[in-house]
Amino acid sequence: MHKNRSAEQNVLDGVVGYVEAVKKKTEIELSGSDFSEEKGATQKTIDSLHPKRLRLLVTDIFTDTPSTNTIRVKALDGYLPPFQAGQYINVFVEINGSPTARPYAMSSSPTERDYYDLTVKKAHSGFVSHYLVDDLKPGQELTSTGPMGSFHHNPLFHGNDLVFFAGGSGIAPARSMIKHIIAKDLPHTMHIIYSNSFEEDVIFAKEIRSYAKQNHNIKLTELISRPSESYQGIGGRVT
Repeated sequence: MHKNRSAEQNVLDGVVGYVEAVKKKTEIELSGSDFSEEKGATQKTIDSLHPKRLRLLVTDIFTDTPSTNTIRVKALDGYLPPFQAGQYINVFVEINGSPTARPYAMSSSPTERDYYDLTVKKAHSGFVSHYLVDDLKPGQELTSTGPMGSFHHNPLFHGNDLVFFAGGSGIAPARSMIKHIIAKDLPHTMHIIYSNSFEEDVIFAKEIRSYAKQNHNIKLTELISRPSESYQGIGGRVT
């Protein structure tokens, strides 16, 4: 029973905002309060950690492939909410007078607290993705939601032996998870099966290959569905 409680506690401690909320509750109890004068204080603490809207500054743009950029953003007020590897934010933009939004997963590690990296690949006939890749410049401002989504590792259900299928820009949340595993020296084995159309489309190619080469618990299988004649790897699609 003690072991079960410990495992559950470890999961709760990993929930963003939980530790801060418990700390605030403990402070109130130590003060001898009956909580009446602190009504809503804990919720305000949680809300401050998870604002509904973020004002972001584009600080750097990295070209990953001919059709893909990684956009690095920082908070204009100096605070970015923590997130779990695999989560995303909805980015709001106005293009030619039309307001719209799109979700983009963070490709940076949750341990990198000063910025989010958003990896954007131009979608065929895309609207927002073309704007973000072709027109966005460092120094511009963006608005987004806070981090959201349940696509992240849950140790109670997923265990430590993980397999991740990714295609194209789907490598973004996988990169976040890999970087987090390495940075925190987590006891996970992660096998990435990564498919792209062409060799030049492979996002983070050198970086992901380097992680797999240097870390025994990171494995990589790459596939190219439309390989060139000189391609030496695995061709075809995942079936």
